[in-house]
Order: sequence, then structure tokens, then C-alpha cells
Amino acid sequence: MDLASELLMNVRKGGPTEVLLDELAARTPTVLRSELADEQVRKAFWLNLYNAFAQLALQEASVDLRDRFVRMRLFGDRRFTVARHALSLNDIEHGMLRHSQQWWGLGYVPKPFPSAFERHLRVPRDPRIHFALNCGAGSCPAIAYYRAGTLEVQLDDATQHYLKQEVAYDRDRAVLRVPALFQWFSGDFGGEKGIVSFVATYGIQSAQIGSTIRYKPFNWTTRTFPSEALYKT
Repeated sequence: MDLASELLMNVRKGGPTEVLLDELAARTPTVLRSELADEQVRKAFWLNLYNAFAQLALQEASVDLRDRFVRMRLFGDRRFTVARHALSLNDIEHGMLRHSQQWWGLGYVPKPFPSAFERHLRVPRDPRIHFALNCGAGSCPAIAYYRAGTLEVQLDDATQHYLKQEVAYDRDRAVLRVPALFQWFSGDFGGEKGIVSFVATYGIQSAQIGSTIRYKPFNWTTRTFPSEALYKT
């Protein structure tokens, strides 16, 4: 088991985390790059690490995610160290997992000068990661332990699991209601046409190109790892 998945498991079960956090911090960038040379290994690592770090951040203090400024601090503070580099949740999500996108750019604005550390350890954009990351809010997807060998199947399962609960299509009015995540990261899905196609790919709703898209409000009520948040181990 790699450090990221072990950390996530210990966070969920209330096990020790300090030694694992120290090991992650002490890794040299060269060693980490070698360990994460495979793209699927790298993607699973960052998914598990984000979910573990998010829960640890929420457990450090009472946090109300309904407050926009609280969210900005939670996601933006570089409170965790990986391979001697201080990272924030934003650094992991938008840098490593979204291939150096600006967090505010809706998926259309890349970072102009990502660090060498980020360039060497990021993965290509994959819209399914939005249904695999849990920041502790009520509307976040369920959490799983991601494994490189089964990652493609797991990401498809996570996406379908979330969309099945959150997407609705009014055939008479040709209105597709989707989670706010699609609006925030529109460019990751290829715009509104891409959103309709993406949803149809997973067979959740038979929406047609040209359907009107409505974005559902996001529930920012804070929750810290309820048992039902883990949909699959």
C-alpha cells in the first residue's frame, strides 16, 4: 500500500497519521518522481492524498464551509508538505490533477508558469476526477480508496454513482439539471455541449444536444467522513 492510500485509510479509521505525514514530507522530489513514474499510479496517489488532506484540514478546527472566505483559506493554505514542497488542496486539485489550471478559470485558463515540481508530477486532465474528490461539503462525491490497477473502472464507477444521484432530465422541457461542479469546471468537460455528451456517455439521462442546462446549488454544509461517504473500498 502506498503512503497516500495508507494515510487516507488511517484518517478514516482514526489511526495514526503523524509518521505517514513525516514520510511524505521527507521524500525527495527525485524519489517521489520515480515512485510516481506511472501515470495511473500518480493519479491515484493525488486523489487519495487530496481526500486525506481535506479531512485532516477539517479535523484541525471547526470549519463552516458555507463561509466563502473560510473555504478560500481551507483550499488555499499550503499546510501540507509533500517531498519537501508545501502544498495546498488547490495545488493538488488544480495543479496536479487538472494539469495546471487556474482554480478560478472554469477550465479555460491554464497557469502560465507552473513550477518544475508540478510539471513533473501532474497528470493530464480527466473530468472524472471531479466525482472522486471530497472536500467535506454535503454535495461532495463519496470517497473511495483509489488503486492504480483498477483506477479506470473506479473512476467510471465513481462518476456513474454520483451522476445517478445528482442529474435529472426534464424531457418535455428539454432541461438538464446537473451539479454545480459542471459549471465551475465547464472547460474540463468541453463546454455545455460536452456536458450533455458526458452525461449521456454514462447512460444517466438521454439528454440531447441543445438541451437547456440548469445548475443545481451546491450544498456547502460541512461533514467529516461520515460512513456513508465511502461508497466503495
